[in-house]
Amino acid sequence: MPRLRALSVLLLGATLVSGQISAEVASKVNDLQAPDAKTRAQAALALGKMGKEADLAVPAMVRALKDDNADVREAILFGLGQLGAVAKMAAPDVAKMLKDKSGDVRKMACQALGEIKSKDEEVIDALIAGTKDEAIGPNAVSALGRLGPDAHKAVPALAAALEKAALRDYAALALGKIGVTALPALVKALKNTDADIRTAAALGLALLGKDGLPHLEDALSDRNPIVRMNAANSIGNMGADAKTAVPTLVDALKDKDADVKVRVAQALGKIGPDAKEALPALKALANHNDEALRDAVQRAMARIEAKKD
Repeated sequence: MPRLRALSVLLLGATLVSGQISAEVASKVNDLQAPDAKTRAQAALALGKMGKEADLAVPAMVRALKDDNADVREAILFGLGQLGAVAKMAAPDVAKMLKDKSGDVRKMACQALGEIKSKDEEVIDALIAGTKDEAIGPNAVSALGRLGPDAHKAVPALAAALEKAALRDYAALALGKIGVTALPALVKALKNTDADIRTAAALGLALLGKDGLPHLEDALSDRNPIVRMNAANSIGNMGADAKTAVPTLVDALKDKDADVKVRVAQALGKIGPDAKEALPALKALANHNDEALRDAVQRAMARIEAKKD
């Protein structure tokens, strides 16, 4: 798309925007002030699809966050989120929208911050505060997870969120995405007296790869079968990277719960040829009276015996 010189063409409130800007972007920026709310919202969505081309439109989009129409504010936030890093300078203003009177706008602000991925401490603090807002708690927690290691400051708040059923799984996944700095919090959660919290902890530990693997192996002996099943699932989701856990998984095939054995067999199958030492134990279950287990065992053996690429 050709870019034109804007010789103080755009008058936005009291601010003149000059610089290299395309005619299409200029048109959509002007539409942000259209009398019709639908036109303003559509302009914001269109700018969000333009990527780097719309970088000079970001200040105008930020000003438009003061729009009286909640649908327009939500559309602008969606557009800024689509721009991602291009809209990084807008992150502090987007963070302020976490206090908007509209719950839908606050949710969209969380989504936008997760996509913009600003390291700004003010942004991270705002999202941490958002975890306590019942209307947007899951959204704020998920956004922190999308920031990855940069959100390490949020670990205590996310660990506390594990105590809340509505936030638990989101918090566990967010902790896992933050990385090894969240490992102590997840290990502690794995020892919680609440089985649901232990189950969630397994989800987060799976994202830590080899750092989380030994703790997931420990969870295979948890007193609750649901926790054991989820630990096996998490290990299996690591694929061949979990090959060091094969001996522990083989031992877990002796579990008294058939459903746990199914998940363990599936995990071994996902590890693939590197789990060949599990074949004797799997073959011993090939004629088990539980149909689901027999099927899982047969599938696992087929994957383990498959030739490596």
